[in-house]
Amino acid sequence: MILTAQDFKTSEYDEETLEMDYTLGEEVINLSIYNGDDELEEILKDVNKVVAQLEKYNAEGKDIIVDELYDVYSEKNEGLSEEQFRDELGLLSLYFTGDGEVEFNYEGGAYFGDHILSIEMTDGEFESHVAMNG
Repeated sequence: MILTAQDFKTSEYDEETLEMDYTLGEEVINLSIYNGDDELEEILKDVNKVVAQLEKYNAEGKDIIVDELYDVYSEKNEGLSEEQFRDELGLLSLYFTGDGEVEFNYEGGAYFGDHILSIEMTDGEFESHVAMNG
């Protein structure tokens, strides 16, 4: 399925941002496009490239979070396995800003409270750092 501008609606919070809900398996993910530079067609190409491989990218994103944060959280949560930790991670949203850049945002379940875990991707490659927001 190729996503087009007609699949998105203007965000209630920012008229330069378009958004839609996308279903991946049983998860509903918010896809947002920041279109401040009027490069919608180029950004939509990025969206479709990422969505076509979203299962793979989602797994890679979770791997990065587990690699960076599991040891710290397993010390505080005795008996926590990597698999349990990974299972708590849920992809919430993707935020596309153009130039091949997209931010993957995850909720961390019970281990991170209300914090959102973010990982940047540029041209199909993740940065190795996880940011904690909120």
